[in-house]
Amino acid sequence: MIFTINIKKIETCLDNILNSTKPSKEDIKFISELPEHEIEYLKTLSTDYLSLENEKKYLQNYEALAELKKKQSIYNKTIMIATGGNAVGFSVGNPIVVLASSALSLISSELSTPTDRLVRVMETLLEHFGNDGITLTPDVRTETGKIELFVKLPDRRNFALMLRSNGDCLIKWRIDRGDFVSRVRSKNKTKNQVYGGILPAISNLNAMTLNLKQEKSYLIGLSSKERTQAIIKVLVLTSKTRVDPNNDPSLFVDFGNTKALRVNPGCSIYVVDLENLTNFFEVSKKKSTN
Repeated sequence: MIFTINIKKIETCLDNILNSTKPSKEDIKFISELPEHEIEYLKTLSTDYLSLENEKKYLQNYEALAELKKKQSIYNKTIMIATGGNAVGFSVGNPIVVLASSALSLISSELSTPTDRLVRVMETLLEHFGNDGITLTPDVRTETGKIELFVKLPDRRNFALMLRSNGDCLIKWRIDRGDFVSRVRSKNKTKNQVYGGILPAISNLNAMTLNLKQEKSYLIGLSSKERTQAIIKVLVLTSKTRVDPNNDPSLFVDFGNTKALRVNPGCSIYVVDLENLTNFFEVSKKKSTN
């Protein structure tokens, strides 16, 4: 079935709601009555309808970070509106407001968490390396999806990062299963469970890096070496999610000025804690493993 989605009208209504202390009943009613397929589509849009787009080239480093922080502000404001009916000037008991709040909260929650992670990672790297020591490009679009963060080092190596958090747990690669498990720590015991969704995401990340190379994106670089060498894939664990130090020792390799977990679930990928990310990107005196 083919759906027609009026993105322009949705953008206009959301803008009216977010930038008005008393938005119109018509705008709120329109958002509250969005069909499920439109909400699902908005959640997965590679071009975020709440951001400023149509740039010929990607914003990078501090300029990109500033735009992401604007997104954060919009999402936070949206969630605040969605969870506080009086903030939009209507009664909380009004069913239209309740429906609108649910739709706004659903969309904003889906978008705010990855944006928060991205802001934190970029702030960490820019604080350490500065504007000249590293090039960060967030939300790089490809035919098969969006690379959360594309990193280029002065030595011309390219990295594609995916950022994840799974609460307070340790992540372990089970060689026998060929899958990640999360070890959730509690007072008396540790519970192991499959870290769902990661393997398909890694497979998609690999596909996106191949697409980026095929598209001959200027982000990769102009030299033949840059265009032929592999884009290094990295899974960055944020918040309280960490690499389990009890992973098989053979899986840890020297990279930069640290040791990183390297696994191969169909493609080679490094798994790094946010705390070790700056060391990971440091140029070691020893030749880094690629």
